[in-house]
Amino acid sequence: MAWASRRGRRWARGAGTAAVVLGTALAVYNFGQPHPLVMTVAGVLPCAAGLAAVALLWTRESSSYFASARTASA
Repeated sequence: MAWASRRGRRWARGAGTAAVVLGTALAVYNFGQPHPLVMTVAGVLPCAAGLAAVALLWTRESSSYFASARTASA
């Protein structure tokens, strides 16, 4: 998804958001499972990194980047 985002592919933002939502749902599900708490909390750390990345994908600057990449490729 990083490569697609760098190339300005508009679908990469939606796909990245969907992947983070799915990963977060699985991490929340793991809190209900009989795993050691340390492992469960460690499973949430990638979700936090993904959330930060998705937040950056949807900023105003990113929107203008994707718009300019779209017009440059058209």
